Amino acid sequence: MHNPDVKRALKDCMGELVDIQKILLPTNIRLNKITKYLTNYSIIKACGTIEYAYKCLIADYFGEAQSEYIKNFLSKRIRDSSANPDMSIIYGMLNSFDKNIEKRFKDLLKQELNRNILVSSLNSLRTERNTLAHGGSSIIPFSDVLKYFKDSRRIIQILDNSLYFSSTTDIAVFFVKISSL
Repeated sequence: MHNPDVKRALKDCMGELVDIQKILLPTNIRLNKITKYLTNYSIIKACGTIEYAYKCLIADYFGEAQSEYIKNFLSKRIRDSSANPDMSIIYGMLNSFDKNIEKRFKDLLKQELNRNILVSSLNSLRTERNTLAHGGSSIIPFSDVLKYFKDSRRIIQILDNSLYFSSTTDIAVFFVKISSL
């Protein structure tokens, strides 16, 4: 991860989720009020972290070495916007700046064997958060929240890679390095 703020936010959120998992494991009661509250908190925390991450990656990348006017504009239009984590919104933001980066992001995502699962997890996490935000009640177990966050975090990693690799040659070298690990 090239952006230390995003890296820290993802790590902190994962740490919180692991701590919550440790609290919930011994109870093993799905409908317990504490379990419900902690699961609801986890949904909001996980989705909010993913939203922060994609906005921060895009705003920081395109704001790099720009004037304060541009940075201010990016903060107001991207960072402070109300834009749930959604693939079409991420694609649209990237396309607004650079169609090649949007294409690279889509291409890298297509190379993921479990791409549909990743996107489905992001959609599910967003849907659950919106359900809670609009007065509804979530019924998913905590284990699903944890899975959705891990899958959505992978999308953020792919976004990061698409922003910081400037050519298909760089991407090919990246995949060679990854496969040799």
